[in-house]
Amino acid sequence: MPEEVTKPVTEVKPAETVEPASEAQKPTEDLGGFKSQESKDAVLADLAKAREELKRFQEAEAEREKAKLSDIERAQAEVQERDKRLAELEASNARLTALAKYPVPEEYQDLISGTDAESYEASAKRVSELVARTNTPGTPKPDLSGGAKNESTGTVVEQIAAAEKAGDKSRVAALKAQQLGELASKLK
Repeated sequence: MPEEVTKPVTEVKPAETVEPASEAQKPTEDLGGFKSQESKDAVLADLAKAREELKRFQEAEAEREKAKLSDIERAQAEVQERDKRLAELEASNARLTALAKYPVPEEYQDLISGTDAESYEASAKRVSELVARTNTPGTPKPDLSGGAKNESTGTVVEQIAAAEKAGDKSRVAALKAQQLGELASKLK
């Protein structure tokens, strides 16, 4: 007799109905790898805060950089102002050095001009020579007043008195210089 193979009989249960999962029980694929929607929301909120904080930091850093540029620009303006002042002082020094080397009466010092030491010196030399030529004894000082005058009549002493009476100090000085020149030439 052949043996019969018996198979164990498994019990078949009726199919269970699967209820939809609550939000907390949803599979992790829908939550992007988060365990729950609350944890996902918390991470996204933290990320938004971090982005806002980064934005504030970047804005503050930009303001600091802007302030640095202002400091740099301010420093550049100060350097330019100091360079300008230095150039003015150097020009003044060159002018005064030229006047020390070639004396020019104060009333003619405004004629000294230049851009550097050499040009100031050349200008001072020329004005000094011109003044020296006009002030040589025996040579009357040119009258720059612009008109003919009939004061040359009379002696030098009378002309000095007339110039003093008129209040013409430069004419008085010129006549006295002429008088001194005449006295010096008589002594030779």
